[in-house]
Parts: sequence; C-alpha cells; structure tokens
Amino acid sequence: MEMFATTAHWRGDQLTVWMPSQSVRTARAGVAAAFKLPETQVEVLSPFVGGAFGSKAGLPPYAMLTIAAARGVGAPVRLMVSREHMYTVATFRPESNQKIRLAAGRDGRLTAFEHIETAQTSQFDDVVNPGTHMTRAMYACPNIHTEQRLARSDSNTPGFMRAPNEMQSFFALESAMDELAFKLAMDPVELRRVNDAKRHPVEDVPFSSRSLMACYDAAAKSFGWARRSMAPMSMTDGDWLVGYGCATSTYPTAVAPSAARVRMYGTGTAVVELAAHDVGTGAYTIMGQIAAQRLGLPVKSVEVSMGDSDLPVAPLSGGSVTSASAGSAVHVACLKLADEIVRSVVKLKDNKLSGVDPAQVKLVDGMLQAPGGKSMSLLDALKATPRGEASADGEYAHPELTEQALRTTYKGGFGVAGPVTKTHAMFAFGAQFVEVRVHRWTHEIRVPRIHGAFAAGTILNRKTAHSQLMGGMIWGIGSALHEHTLVDPKRARFLNTDIAEYLVPVNADIGEVNVQMIDERDDFVNPLGVKGIGELGIVGTAAAVANAIHHATGKRLRTLPFTLKDV
Repeated sequence: MEMFATTAHWRGDQLTVWMPSQSVRTARAGVAAAFKLPETQVEVLSPFVGGAFGSKAGLPPYAMLTIAAARGVGAPVRLMVSREHMYTVATFRPESNQKIRLAAGRDGRLTAFEHIETAQTSQFDDVVNPGTHMTRAMYACPNIHTEQRLARSDSNTPGFMRAPNEMQSFFALESAMDELAFKLAMDPVELRRVNDAKRHPVEDVPFSSRSLMACYDAAAKSFGWARRSMAPMSMTDGDWLVGYGCATSTYPTAVAPSAARVRMYGTGTAVVELAAHDVGTGAYTIMGQIAAQRLGLPVKSVEVSMGDSDLPVAPLSGGSVTSASAGSAVHVACLKLADEIVRSVVKLKDNKLSGVDPAQVKLVDGMLQAPGGKSMSLLDALKATPRGEASADGEYAHPELTEQALRTTYKGGFGVAGPVTKTHAMFAFGAQFVEVRVHRWTHEIRVPRIHGAFAAGTILNRKTAHSQLMGGMIWGIGSALHEHTLVDPKRARFLNTDIAEYLVPVNADIGEVNVQMIDERDDFVNPLGVKGIGELGIVGTAAAVANAIHHATGKRLRTLPFTLKDV
C-alpha cells in the first residue's frame, strides 16, 4: 500500500536510516553487519508503516544501495521506489501447487491424510514459507504424511504475504474436505465436527485451547446454514444460482521474546517505549491500553513510542505476534514499575501501605491491594514517594522459549516459542461461511454475504480486532475472485504493475460482512491470554468461496483466482 522508500544520513560513523520496516532491530543488525559497524552506531526509524503485509519484513537491496550512496556522496540520500518497480525489488506471494489426498470411513472419520506442497522460489534463494505444518495440525487422523517442496523459477525471491502459506494450504485442505463431505453425502460442518481434534494429531500434545466448533456453531447460526439444501444447483434466485460454502480458519500462535520500558509521573501521565511497530493494525492503541489498565490511568495519558531500533527489543511485526509478545512485555514492565513504587512507599510513614510486606501487595487495574483490606492507587503511591516518578524495564519470554530462540531475537533475528511446545499446541481458530451467486447466463460471480466467527483468546480491543478480521475476510474474497499478478513469460516481466490493473475488492464487490468473536480463555499462551488475529481472517476464505461456487454450479475450482471462464 505505502510505497517503498529509504532515507540514509551519515554523520561520520553514525548512521540513521528512515524506512518503512516491520523489524527495525533486524534492519539495524543487517545494516551494521554489511557496513562493518557496531549496532550502537546505527539507528533505524520506522514510527509508522502504511501497510506492510510481509513485504517490509526483510532488509531489501534498494535500502542497502541507498545507504551506500549516502556514504559515497557525503550527504543524505533518499530513494523512492515507483509503484511499478515495487513488483521487482521486493517479495511477493509465491505460486504453489497443492496435492491433497484424504481417506475416510462411511462415518466421515479420517483414516489417512497426505499433503504435498510445492512452492516457488528464485534461482538463488532457498526460501520456504511452510504451510503443511498447519494442515497436519487441523483434524484428527491416525495416518498423516506431509511434504514441503521447492521449485526454482526465474523470478525475484518470493516471501511473506499475509498468512504466508496458510492461505494457499488451507484453500487446498478445506476444498478437499468439502469434496469429501459431498462424496459422503454429509453436511460439511458435521464432517469437521467428527474430525475435531483435542490433541495435535502428529505431536500428540493437547491444544492450549481449541474453540473451533464453537466458531462453527456461532457462524452457522448467524449465517442461516440450516436453510442450505444439500444438492448442487438446487438453490436459485431468478437467473442467479445460489451457493453456500464454509471453511475453517486457523493461525499458529507464536510468542517472541520482547522488552519494554515504562515511565510513570506524579502528574498522572506515563510513557511506554519499545522497538515494536504499527503497520496500521492499531499497535500504538493496544500498547497504550495495556499500560493504562495496569497503571490505572486514562489511555489518553499514556504516550507510546515505537519504531526506533534504539528502544528496547521487540519482535518483527509478522506472524501475528505483536500483541502477544510486545504486549506481554509492557504488562511485565508495569508490574515491575508497581513493585518499585511499593518498595519505596511502604518505608514511608502516614500512608495506607506503611509497613506492609511488599511481597503481599498486588497490582489490580491501577490499585495496590494488600491484606487486611488496605489499598491505595498506584498514582497516589507514586505521588507519596520522594521522587514522584518511577521507571522500569520489563522483559517477557515464554517459559518454553529456547535459549537459541532468545539469542536469535537479541541478535536481530526472529525467535519464537510455539506454535507447538513440549507440552501444548497453540493455535487460533475460526469458521467462515460464504454465500455466492453465479449468474446463469453471464457467469458473473458475486459474494453478497460472508460470516465469520473467530476464537483467539483474550481480545484486547474489540474495535481494532473486528477491523483486522473483517479486513482479512475481504482480502480473502480478493484472493478468490480478483488478485492475480500477470506475467509475460517471453519478456519475464509483470504486466499489471499498478492499482488500476492489479484488481483488489472495492466497495461494489463487498456486501454483508459479519464478524463474531468467541470468548476464549487461554492461560498458557502468555500472561495476557492473547492469540494473534492479524492473519487469521484470510485463512479459509478462498476455500469457502470455492465450496460455495461448487454448491451453486456443481463445478470444482482448484486454481486461484476464479473467473467468468472457470464457471
């Protein structure tokens, strides 16, 4: 969405780089290594990112060239990448081929599952965005075989695109599940119910929480799934063939190590600092809300500073990890801040906590609570201290995070705990229902309704979460019906390199979008009980559209996007 750009400014051996980045710490580490500088002499700034979706997760060559040019000319240099050239200087969603085989008994229970995925890469990079690790975790099955393969192509290197391979992988799996349900003469929702898994089918550990069927029940009810007739081409409205389809959404819950600094002042204000990023998802709001609730302050009294590599370490804004990881660090920092204030105030006379054992004081929504009904607001306690202000750094790492993953993060990489740990499997889940209308004579395809229900642990902000999930579902419609990068094979060039000809859904393409968020508690994933939602909404949408098209027309479509000629 936002154009790619880099501005570089050298001041002797000190370098400042401004660039839209999903990981300022990773960018700093890469720049420092390439130019043989200590990381302390490099600062990367990206306070706001106008849309990223994966394309700004790495350190692109054009940024390195801009930095080299600035050093060469001895003056600041800025490079703006044109829309056309964005298609060749950055990554893209790789093409893939999915081979699915399913076997089931007459009762619908899976007896064997195979998924072989072949994904595109360039001639010079081995880049794997695995999707089969997700499909093999989805349904209970005693015999599972998955493979992840690469195919080299004469192209730039592909990379992340929101819900990187899960989107394609689940298009295949959920289309196959619908086809199996049709061959069994079984309701597609019921097929998923009889194969719902309580434990990871391969790793044999329990899910930390799994509310998949609660999602199906809620979305099916709001959508009116019970009105669906079983036979394809059996529902019509004048010249329109009407089809209903459903599919499962899921996304792995991964938690990265993160740190945050919180400062609180007797004026009733606070500052939160961390090297996280806001890529348009509302991370500034979320971090401010977490701190405000813990400290007992209005959200407007909390200032949040992010997107600066000099701030405390925070993870890449990718893999839907920001709220779970950086948010947990803010939570820990607030608790440490409260501990510092308590240790100071209990030593003072003439206050409600005088002489209390600091270990027995708890922070609950800005109130310090001690045995015997003694309590005091954190702000009042801070005002009573000699300094009238306090600061604390907090770090959070999931208990099952490995030392190697921790070191990787602090060196600028991306180390996480999950989605599968030694004791649990951590995933968010959802169910999507789509109504498709296909015109009998023109073959025009429309999606007048889409309903989705999602379970992702604690929802920190229902407004921003609703927007994320709704946006993912709309983008899923785009992947099913609109988005396609056209290639001229003779000239090895992308043809539709602008927003006029690269089609995305517009208001006229989108009708009713209904989003439900299922209440779910998960005490294992992190202190906040948060699972990622940024990429959850798009997984499953394309399959739901394909399944609805089959119900409307009797035709199985297996290549994205679906066009007039396909039906």
